[in-house]
Amino acid sequence: AALALLPILAAPAGAQPFAPNADSNASGCAVPNAQARTIVAQIPEVPPALQTASLATGTTMVQVDIDAEGHVLNASVLKTSGVYGLDQAAIRAAKGSTFQPEITNCAGVAGSYVFEVDFPG
Repeated sequence: AALALLPILAAPAGAQPFAPNADSNASGCAVPNAQARTIVAQIPEVPPALQTASLATGTTMVQVDIDAEGHVLNASVLKTSGVYGLDQAAIRAAKGSTFQPEITNCAGVAGSYVFEVDFPG
């Protein structure tokens, strides 16, 4: 399954792209501004009954709400694949994934993102 994390809302004004080699600023923060990202994406487990069925294909978009530390607060289907079992597998994968929140001025920022899961069949 292909996985992606996309922001639901545009980045706030003044947010800078991730710069891994940026010099530390006065507060000692090496990366003062960075977009939210998936650190470790859990691969969804397709239910056995759907693994051999032609229904095991589609894309589920899961809204993932994360706190300022990157912990998942909530995950719900934003756009269904049309197959309940795949949607539930996508929610479980989103909840089991590890995220880095958006960083603005060296502080984590809570936000809502789309965790997209493509089930190629």
